[in-house]
Amino acid sequence: MSQAFLLSAVFFYQALQNSALLSLPPPELPSSEQSAVLVENHQYDPKLFGITRDRDAIEPIIDAKAALLMDAKTQAVLYQKNAYVRLPIASITKIFLIMALLDGKPDLGKVITVDQYSADMPASKLYLRPGDKLTLHKLLQASLIASANDATMTLVQGAFGGVDKALEKVNKKVTDMGFINTHITSPLGFDVKDNYSTAFELAKAAHEVVKSYPTILDNTAQKRMVVTSEFGHEYEVKSTNLLLGSYLDLRGLKTGTTSAAGESFVSIGTYKGRELITVVLNSPDRFQETKVLYEWAMKHYKF
Repeated sequence: MSQAFLLSAVFFYQALQNSALLSLPPPELPSSEQSAVLVENHQYDPKLFGITRDRDAIEPIIDAKAALLMDAKTQAVLYQKNAYVRLPIASITKIFLIMALLDGKPDLGKVITVDQYSADMPASKLYLRPGDKLTLHKLLQASLIASANDATMTLVQGAFGGVDKALEKVNKKVTDMGFINTHITSPLGFDVKDNYSTAFELAKAAHEVVKSYPTILDNTAQKRMVVTSEFGHEYEVKSTNLLLGSYLDLRGLKTGTTSAAGESFVSIGTYKGRELITVVLNSPDRFQETKVLYEWAMKHYKF
């Protein structure tokens, strides 16, 4: 075998290594999970559902660390950026918490007392009074709409029986959904070790909300409300979703912001008659980048 042939073979192999042919999902995933990701990516190819993209379409400019655009009807993935990378998700965590809560078919009329520990939770919060009493339904509303940490912790204490029991049920829910890259260690989504998900699995969770959790959507579609405690104290609940009421016709879903997670947002909305799911994680402008994804899909895809 000639030296020239060997050199050519080496150069060819190096070129392959540098090409997309040998590209793998992000290194955060173990090798066994990389294979699963490749299968998932194929299963959600828009072409399998008769969804076509303009040949001259240029990828949208998205500065978020991770993002995903999904067709809600078919679950086809229309765009993704680092969608399988595990990242902090901040208060988006509360979606998993409320799903686990509702799976237990709780009495939403149950009255729960606000303890001092819950009242002392950092912002965002309603500034609940220690000793005040609210129904589980009102605490759920405050958690989903305003992302109120004091209300959410009161819910955790009164409906789950504490943080440890809540985490056990939430992570069981995550496992039951078949997620391998989501783990919850803070029911409120604080910046603690191993509280993470991926843009892909968050989009799948949002799809599950559309299918099976109307209570969540009914509440995350609300811009503002006032909840009244059993003692007559009124608390204003304002949505953290600034796109509600916009031309996108959003039904939800959840924002999240911490120093580690940055600005993050999962949305479910209808634009030009098509319901879409978007995820942006650690974005410099989550609402603007969400709008970019909706508009790009409607411009370049035929459903």
